[in-house]
Amino acid sequence: MNYRELAEVIRKEHGLSWAESSRILEAVIETIRDQVKKGHLVRLRNFGTFQARESHGKLRAKFNASKNFFIDIPQYRLIEHKRELIAENIKEARK
Repeated sequence: MNYRELAEVIRKEHGLSWAESSRILEAVIETIRDQVKKGHLVRLRNFGTFQARESHGKLRAKFNASKNFFIDIPQYRLIEHKRELIAENIKEARK
């Protein structure tokens, strides 16, 4: 499911216009992004956890074949999403 499909589901289930459902979805995504950028952990029960973390913590090198030399790739921050199983899936797995 992509952004457009998710906004469409919100629109149909809540009787909203396309613009309203799109604004709601964008506000949710933007809020998660802003909180993670600030270093906060965002945990949505039965959906997942979002957090920022540093990359591997060491300088890496990538070979550029067209120019025949290595390029250093420095450490960087990234957003990580850890999925949580929905309650129904957990119950099925325990059977």
